[in-house]
Amino acid sequence: KQWYQRRVAITAGKERLKRAAEITFNGWQKVCFRDEFFMQVIKQTTCNPKPKSLEWGWKLISAYLYYFPPTIRFQGYLEGYLYKKEKSTDCDSALIPLL
Repeated sequence: KQWYQRRVAITAGKERLKRAAEITFNGWQKVCFRDEFFMQVIKQTTCNPKPKSLEWGWKLISAYLYYFPPTIRFQGYLEGYLYKKEKSTDCDSALIPLL
């Protein structure tokens, strides 16, 4: 039973990683999707009660910023969000990794 549960978890992790790579590639390729991708992970990293999901959201933000910038129109909002989270003491600030 433990072996099966571990295999299921590994398979789910591979699928999650594959999906993240697809989304990141689409953001790199198509500027029109970038802000939406950033907005979705901002939503995921705002007071998320699930530590693993929150951690995954911050990893996605890091990957997105590595591979593509937000649009100029959205850049100020994203910078403000990141700055606010860095200085914050709210529900999820302790889980912000160094970007």
